[in-house]
Amino acid sequence: MSMRPPVDRQRIIRFLQQLGQQFRKPGRVYLVGGTTLVFEGFRTQTLDIDLSFEVGDRDHGEFIRAVRSLKDELAINVEKASPG
Repeated sequence: MSMRPPVDRQRIIRFLQQLGQQFRKPGRVYLVGGTTLVFEGFRTQTLDIDLSFEVGDRDHGEFIRAVRSLKDELAINVEKASPG
């Protein structure tokens, strides 16, 4: 994992808004772990955005490309995680 700035609630919101602008297909994104704690206000920051997602099989590649693009553009580490 590269040394990128910590992720606070505003950075999570910006990531989600821009993801919604770049990926215009149906899907669901679930925040997981420390990301949820920061988003809900229980912590002030985390090292990365942990998420799980559901998108159609045909749209999987496009979703991953959007996440990778934002990861670089916003200098945020993003990790796929399981909510369980």
